[in-house]
Formats: sequence, C-alpha cells, structure tokens
Amino acid sequence: ISFGVKGEVNSSFNICKNLPLVRETTNGFGANAGAFLKRDILENLAFQVELLGQYKNSGFQTLTSELELSTWGIEVPAYIMGQFKVGSGLFYFGAGPYEIALFTAEMNDVDVLKENNYFSLSRWNLGVGMIAGFELPTSGEILLNGQDISALPPNKRPVNTVFQKYALFPHLNVFDNVAFGLKLKRVETTYVDKKGNEKIKYKKLPKAIIAEKVNKALEIVDL
Repeated sequence: ISFGVKGEVNSSFNICKNLPLVRETTNGFGANAGAFLKRDILENLAFQVELLGQYKNSGFQTLTSELELSTWGIEVPAYIMGQFKVGSGLFYFGAGPYEIALFTAEMNDVDVLKENNYFSLSRWNLGVGMIAGFELPTSGEILLNGQDISALPPNKRPVNTVFQKYALFPHLNVFDNVAFGLKLKRVETTYVDKKGNEKIKYKKLPKAIIAEKVNKALEIVDL
C-alpha cells in the first residue's frame, strides 16, 4: 500500500443532448490536486482511489456565439491500473469510474447549476475517466554493493530486514542469527540434463559463501 499527494492536468468535453442551438463542443484543459491511496494487487496491476479538488474547462459553439463552461468541485475517482518499470521510473495507465460534487459551474458568468435558457447541469455527476503518467524518483539513490537498485521493486531487492529484538533466536549466537536467513535462501542455477536440455533448479548457498557474507556484515558493526 502506498499513498501521497498528486497534481495532474485534465482534458474534458461535454456531450449535449436535445440542445439544437449547440453545434459542437470543444476540449478544454484544467487541473486536479489532492491525495491518493494505491494498493498493489499484482506486480503489474494496482487499484487506486483518489480525493481531488478539480477545475475543468470546456467550450460550446452555438449558432451565434462561443460559450465557455468552467467548473470547480471535489472529484473521487477509482482506477484499475497497469504499471511497468521503465528505467528508474514507473509508467502507469488505467481507467475507472468517478463521482464529482460541484461547488460552482459558470458559463460566461452565468450559474448553470440551476436551469437557465439553454443548459441544466446537475451538482452531482458520475462518469468514467482514464489516467496515465510516469513517476520518477525526485532525488537520491539506493546503493547495494555500489549499484543503484532504486529502479527495482522491493520484492526483487536482495535485502532483508531483521528487527533488533523480535526476530532474534535466543538459543543462537550472533553469527547464527545473522546467517539464519542465508541458510534458507535458494539461488537459481542452470544445468543440462541427460537429454541436453538446459533447465533451472534452486539450491542452497554454500557454507563458505554464507560465512563470508556474515563475517562481512559483522565487520561493518565491529563484531
């Protein structure tokens, strides 16, 4: 689960029914800003819900003039998103329903939340929206043995967390506590079977490699 704040640009237009005076509508650009909460379902699939303040703008062209519709309100979208690592960033895209509660809606300084000569607009609106973007780390690096692993998802980073108290075994010494996870670790290796086919299997780390890694870790903390 991740959460944060966001800002984005939106583009919108309106479909008008039973309005013979409107010849066409035009796209307009606005902006959203607010907070989001994202839950990763799979490595490349996520669900995200947002609470945004939104400004939208679009235009209408009638037989005699051009009108501009501007709205301010609160938007609550929910998206199912695909997400993929690209370099050190994350590309995402998705679609889902949204609900908008409008505070104001003006067309050429006329309030259209109430019925007027040509238009009637509801204060509550439902619809379907799309989202796309590219996230990049704002600063910093995560270095492991001199290599930047900030582009790797957490589940693929070769590190573990050992809490100072709760995950320690009282019947093991310091060396064996540190080595416990390495003894359970399996590494991928390839081999050729009797038919000459290359296959993959997982095997334990050799004791010498475990000892080397543990001693190196203990040296860092002067043990």
